[in-house]
Amino acid sequence: MPPPIPAITPDMGASTVDVTGEIYKGVPFGLGPRVPMIVVSPWTAGGFVNSQVFDHTSVLRFLETRFGIAAPNISDWRRAVTGDLTSVFDFTQRGALKHFSDGVNGMQRADKQCKLPPPKYLSEDLPRQEKGNRPARALPYDLHVDGQVTANGFQIDFTNKGAAGAAFRIAASDAKTGPWFFTVEAGKRLPYTLPRKGAYDFSVLGPNGFFRRFAGGGSDMIEIDFGHDKASGELRGEARNGSGFPVTLMLRNAYASADANRSISNPESRCCQASPSRKTQIGTMSDLRRPAALCVISRVISRPACRAQATRCLAEESRAALARCYTESMLTVPNIITIMRIALVPVFALAFVLPAIPRA
Repeated sequence: MPPPIPAITPDMGASTVDVTGEIYKGVPFGLGPRVPMIVVSPWTAGGFVNSQVFDHTSVLRFLETRFGIAAPNISDWRRAVTGDLTSVFDFTQRGALKHFSDGVNGMQRADKQCKLPPPKYLSEDLPRQEKGNRPARALPYDLHVDGQVTANGFQIDFTNKGAAGAAFRIAASDAKTGPWFFTVEAGKRLPYTLPRKGAYDFSVLGPNGFFRRFAGGGSDMIEIDFGHDKASGELRGEARNGSGFPVTLMLRNAYASADANRSISNPESRCCQASPSRKTQIGTMSDLRRPAALCVISRVISRPACRAQATRCLAEESRAALARCYTESMLTVPNIITIMRIALVPVFALAFVLPAIPRA
């Protein structure tokens, strides 16, 4: 992600925080290029990674937060988008650290190490990223970005449910418009309408690798919202079909094998006359191994207004899929009772009809 900068005009984007102090001769100042930082202390042992955004003023803010030394010359915008380094440390860490246990003769040991022969380089190739995952510090981010087509453009809605502000950058694929810059403080929401002529393709970048892409032909009647559930750690999605006819969505998991992909039908649009207010729960990323149609059907039945149409809807589904409904752990008790009621209707009907049939 390029260095974040504040939007100083409405055409550049928007900000929920004052950008005074971040403008130099009519040009936004913002942050500098990203560089790595290594923190060595008894309270950072363990090789933890921290992906929060920091800059040179973060050191001043650490002194301010930890020791009460005021730093009045830091702008409100910079305080919102950068941290104070406290998330890097674990001040509850205790125990003997062997590499810090002996401070005697430190200078002599350092001088001795300086006399070692220079290292030999076996290859001049660029280093590759180490495989595997590193332990990471908890981050204060909980960011959500949704989008929908409007008559005059494409509306983006930023919602920050975290404990720290965040800076975003939006770019259009054709690079003929934009980029746009947005700053959203902790606990706030920011809507903005991007210009659009027909088709659109916008990419949203944020801290800690945050990424969203919105692309379509411009006449789309399908709206999809995705958000991270911080409590469960799942990615939850919701689709709205305003087209008036059934649609099938494909959900692909880029972090898993191809068998994790799933096709999502929208039986609710078939049963309940889909409109922009009709919603279909896509499910969660942990549901990828489950039959997609089942999780949608279970929610259709749970809607009182759709129960009559749900009978016809279930009849259209295969009997095998209906049988699996009983074993799906995601179905709630009321849903199972409803399915049993639907299944018992033809049984009672036969009980009354069979006695009336003349016998040969």
